[in-house]
Amino acid sequence: MRRLVAIACGADDEATGIVFDADIIGLEPRIAEPKHHRRVFEEFCEAWRRALCACPDLPTVPDAARVQALVLAVWGARRYRLLLQGAALEPAPWVSEMQALCLAALEGKGAGPQT
Repeated sequence: MRRLVAIACGADDEATGIVFDADIIGLEPRIAEPKHHRRVFEEFCEAWRRALCACPDLPTVPDAARVQALVLAVWGARRYRLLLQGAALEPAPWVSEMQALCLAALEGKGAGPQT
């Protein structure tokens, strides 16, 4: 889980040469329609679901709603953090906090649906 979150947070972007920054986010509306965003999001959620299903040490396999919430939390936070351009936590502490949040949610420590 820690590795999955680190990748989604962009922890390796510099080492891999990936460029995803506020300028790229600004270009998105010119090249992507809402249907493209939905498709990418669905594929991202499915990739996370497959990765989490392959983790034998999780207490339970998270349902689709939990996976979607985690992807939204991590990916949305990454995008907003880029828009803040340096006004947010430094990368390493931020990635560590996102990992802790996701692990807590997967261990059942996150607030689930009210029944």
